[in-house]
Amino acid sequence: MPAWVNCNSSFTASEVYREQYVKPLPNEGNIYVDSPWETGKTYALEHLNISDSTNLLALSTCYTYFSTITTKLNFKSYCDIDTKDIINLPDYQRVVCQIESLYRITNNCKCEKKCKCPLILYNLWLDEVVSVISQVHTHLAGRSREHLYKLIYEARRIIVMDNDLTDLDIEWIKNLQKDKQFLVIYNTHQLQKGKTFHLEETLLAELWNWSRKYLY
Repeated sequence: MPAWVNCNSSFTASEVYREQYVKPLPNEGNIYVDSPWETGKTYALEHLNISDSTNLLALSTCYTYFSTITTKLNFKSYCDIDTKDIINLPDYQRVVCQIESLYRITNNCKCEKKCKCPLILYNLWLDEVVSVISQVHTHLAGRSREHLYKLIYEARRIIVMDNDLTDLDIEWIKNLQKDKQFLVIYNTHQLQKGKTFHLEETLLAELWNWSRKYLY
């Protein structure tokens, strides 16, 4: 088990500032953002320079987030897609989904037969990642758990948002995104003192074992 499983420290930030709203985000590289509620995290996503041809998958446990990005960023909610089971990301380009239905998401080319087409690139957004991590550990997640690891592993770029980010949350994603450049942004505006989130050691141990199973 890695040393960070027993780590109780907060994350180590690449950039720290105290602003009412999150500053504009870089257009490349993985980004982890810790910023309090109502500081414009979703607004910052709206103003990223993203090509219309880029496939985007957003995961969240928050229904207000669903409403915001479907309205402002032209995402399609998995609930509104008229399909019995499978949702192929390239067919819709921008999809927002919850963990328990993540197993429905595929990223396949449109070839009818087996082919050797290269992997279709996509960006992955994880909103309220602490809740996502907690939910993926529940029985409701089911087969979506391993599917999440696969999606993280294959993503071209990942953007993580939360108001309670720690090194623990960052490390389990980094383990699946090795050799990828990343930036950790910490906005201290109106941060509540003494507010810290720590995952249980058993939860982190299981997450680690799942990632090792997928990678090795």
